[in-house]
Amino acid sequence: MKIKALLTLIGLACAGWLPSVWAQEVRILTKLQQDHEVRAGQTLYYSIDVLTDTWLEGTPSFPELDIPGALTSFEGSQGRPIQRRIEGKAYFGVSYRYRLTPLQAGVTVIPALTLQVPIGQADTPVQAQVPARSFAVQALPAKAQGKLSLLAGDVQLSQRLKLSSDSIEQGQPLIREIRVEAQNALALSIPAVTISALSALQGTRLPADTSTLTDAAGDPVGGVRIESVRYLPEQSGTYQLPAVELAWWDIDEQKMKLARLPELTIEVIPASSSTSSQTMLEQFSDRLVKAMNFSGSGMVLLALFSLSVWACVHYRRSLFRVGRLRVQRLHQHWHDSRTRAGLMARKQLRQRTPELTAAYQLLRRDTQSPSVRHAKLEAELQQPLLTGLDLLYQPDPAKPRALRLLGTSLRHLSKRKRPKHSGSHSSPLPPLNRHPISRDRF
Repeated sequence: MKIKALLTLIGLACAGWLPSVWAQEVRILTKLQQDHEVRAGQTLYYSIDVLTDTWLEGTPSFPELDIPGALTSFEGSQGRPIQRRIEGKAYFGVSYRYRLTPLQAGVTVIPALTLQVPIGQADTPVQAQVPARSFAVQALPAKAQGKLSLLAGDVQLSQRLKLSSDSIEQGQPLIREIRVEAQNALALSIPAVTISALSALQGTRLPADTSTLTDAAGDPVGGVRIESVRYLPEQSGTYQLPAVELAWWDIDEQKMKLARLPELTIEVIPASSSTSSQTMLEQFSDRLVKAMNFSGSGMVLLALFSLSVWACVHYRRSLFRVGRLRVQRLHQHWHDSRTRAGLMARKQLRQRTPELTAAYQLLRRDTQSPSVRHAKLEAELQQPLLTGLDLLYQPDPAKPRALRLLGTSLRHLSKRKRPKHSGSHSSPLPPLNRHPISRDRF
């Protein structure tokens, strides 16, 4: 009898007629972050928990959430693993979150959603219904309307200076970077900060950067806006960068607040030698105008001087290139000069082991002859050279006297006037044909 009842239950299970307690169960829990009244423009979070009494085989499928009059953003496709105990029963699943920003006062309705949930022990995904819900949105107080557009849990302002060097020099630009961090707010909802216009140093705003503010776990908790203002101090001295303000609505305390950065004092030092051409020209022009008292001749001299300064600055690369080529030519001329050759020859003679390589090179370049004996030199110069070589290479060399004679002779050789050679030099070899054939024979 028991075996027959068991077989009957198995047959009913196969046919899908088991009671609901045997079926897989899916529960949906929703939560709207609404600890206080919601204002138009405020950001809040809508959480959906997907739970089952077995396990999830994959990620539930969420349709697009479209709420009229509100901005929506689905945060994360993987969800956060959770565990719940409901009525003494354990459930496992994931939690997903939407970020909502209602833009107008009234009643905002979150429509119902149909989810496809793949769970264990089920051949096909199970459909689960997310019920619809609504919440009231209040308008800002009349005194705050039109004055602010940022609603946040907290707002922090910070700043830093971005410099090209350790100090601030006259004529060099600097960037003032202002960072705005807003908790529980969208980055795009953070407005531009207000910069006071009462300052001797006026700045130029650069395009702002926006990003998402995250916590240590990487979850979004707000927005960040970074503004950059460029300043160009044209004179040295002490300057006050203007104060920065940002009005915002505190969604926790339900009141308007003002975030503020005080004035920032900077010290600008006189420009160094790398000052820009425009700043240099203005300084010199002002001094010359004051010295010449705007006279006619003074203005002419001022124009000529300004033109020369402008030419030197704007053509400094060409002048530098010409100067570098000139230096290279002078260096090459010195390298090829007889004076340097004579110095190198005497330097080799003063070594512990004297060498005559440079001496023969000097002789060859000056007389076109590799031999002292056959070189066309004056007798008073050729004879000391031959005597010095004989003393240096004789069986019992007289080294000090030989080096003294050779050094003196090489000094005179490097200073003598080089004779002018006309045409090509005669070859030491005799001609191959002493009697060339005359053309008259042909």
